[in-house]
Amino acid sequence: MSEILGLRHAAVPVQNLQRALDFYCNSLGFHRYHTNDEDWAMVALGGTSISLVPMQEEIGITPRGGSHPAHLGITVRNPETVNRLYSQLSSLTTIRTSSPKQHRDGSYGFYFTDTEGNQLECIFIPYGVCPPASESKSTGTILLAHGSRNPQWKQPFEHLLDLAKMHASHLQWELAYMELAQPSLSEAVQQLMQQNSLHCICILPVFMATGEHLIKDIPAILEPLQEEYPKTQFKLFPALGESALVQEAFVTAAIEQIDNAKSTVFHLENLH
Repeated sequence: MSEILGLRHAAVPVQNLQRALDFYCNSLGFHRYHTNDEDWAMVALGGTSISLVPMQEEIGITPRGGSHPAHLGITVRNPETVNRLYSQLSSLTTIRTSSPKQHRDGSYGFYFTDTEGNQLECIFIPYGVCPPASESKSTGTILLAHGSRNPQWKQPFEHLLDLAKMHASHLQWELAYMELAQPSLSEAVQQLMQQNSLHCICILPVFMATGEHLIKDIPAILEPLQEEYPKTQFKLFPALGESALVQEAFVTAAIEQIDNAKSTVFHLENLH
């Protein structure tokens, strides 16, 4: 099922939460994803996250509605998949399930057992951790792609925008193009400014690498916008394709396509 992304996190029992946080973050390089509560914390590194849960006296559901601290989390693409899997699994008599719920970090899921009694969790985890409402309302974000006259070319970028809004709904998102398609970067900025008076607008180039657009063209577009909106800070980020996470995702996708097409690969010896 393509909606299931895999085992992306594990919850482990700890005796001292602060001591465990110091170890995972200071010694292993994890960053603090959610550490606002005394009875639970989450750290992350790359595509993996670990929930640190202080030991409970009794195995089962904790007083605040969590699960037994030792469980594996199966991550899915969206909340709809959570509900669909819950409907399927809750009808089975060989396993136990809890009802889907919104968690304190903004994730959404439910706990269940496999047929052997092992603790599992089906969960949708937004990538972004929501900042205070006042902060999110003052920041806008623009995904900037190159552009094409072909309407089909735009579809992956429009899907990327939908994913961004789903995973970080607390941010204000717009999609813009350098040329040959609408809206332009200037039009996207104006659209954001019509919604709110923004203190900052972040431009994220959906390019594979830095080139003339990032070095010359985009700064030239931003210069008159800065004059028009002097109280707004414009931040131009590096090309997303230069991110190690994006490069790893590309390689993963390439290998998956090769594996799926092994039976149709055209070998060099076929030329002779």
